[in-house]
Amino acid sequence: MPKMQDFTAYHNGEWKKWSDVWIDPLDLGFVLGDTVFETLRTFDGKPYIWQEHIDRIYRSLKYTRMECGMNPKEMYSMLVEGINKNKEFLKECGDLNIWLQISRGTTMDGPPTIFAQYKPVPFDTFTDWYRNGAHVVFAKTKSHSFQTIDPKIKHSSRMNFVLAQLETKDIDPNALTALTDLDGNVTEGTSFNIMTVKNGVIKTPTDSNILQGVSRDVVLRLAKNLGLEIIEENIQPYDLITADEVFLSRTTPGIVPVSKVDNIEIEGEIPGPITQKLLAAYGELVGFDLIDQAFNFENVEHDDYVSRVNHTKKK
Repeated sequence: MPKMQDFTAYHNGEWKKWSDVWIDPLDLGFVLGDTVFETLRTFDGKPYIWQEHIDRIYRSLKYTRMECGMNPKEMYSMLVEGINKNKEFLKECGDLNIWLQISRGTTMDGPPTIFAQYKPVPFDTFTDWYRNGAHVVFAKTKSHSFQTIDPKIKHSSRMNFVLAQLETKDIDPNALTALTDLDGNVTEGTSFNIMTVKNGVIKTPTDSNILQGVSRDVVLRLAKNLGLEIIEENIQPYDLITADEVFLSRTTPGIVPVSKVDNIEIEGEIPGPITQKLLAAYGELVGFDLIDQAFNFENVEHDDYVSRVNHTKKK
């Protein structure tokens, strides 16, 4: 399996080996978390569902008054070029995760730091979720309020996520972390959006207090195409625990069935019938069965670094 240092990364206008990338310790992305980012993946080596990620990072750039020196078309082309520069690893690792980070640079006036790193999709980190369902724990730490920092910005200032994950590990070391707002309404997870199914109806939080997840939007479109009823409204942890099905939307695995919330089991088949329909529709969208691919590559070794980074990424 290729090591991280074998991959080619983009850094401030240059393609170089990942191990040769050097970030200035005075960069505001490091000093203040002044960074916006996107996590993308290839599907069978192809850039499916990328334009939505590009559109979102440019919304984040505009809102944070950050210039990156590229227009969206140039950014898209650069990221696709990275697939070609790392295509020799696709056969061995299956597909690639891409983490695009843009900071303001070392001063408030720039120039910006642009870094796009390519790495194997860590299939072994989520194959068990497909088999047995993921566990979700709600932390006491809250989501940022839109009155302090708008959650629609995909940014790196996320100490609350770190603290929430530490709380989760005290309860269930293998669980994923979910948060609520100050009123107790479900917002999102540290790397995913949340959906429930009750009596055939899909419910998910409104986007007023969450990141507008790209995978969330994909799942909602697929559900509409399947004729499923969808309601966006405030929900509470109670609604997950008493649901017929719970699933998560997340860039790399697409859709993750949930089998336990706050150590209480979700009754019924895992994944449930509607989750199965959506997983099948997601596979049709990208051209292959996501679960089959994950199982085929789950025993491929990869750097521990990949797992650490993947655990803290957003959807």
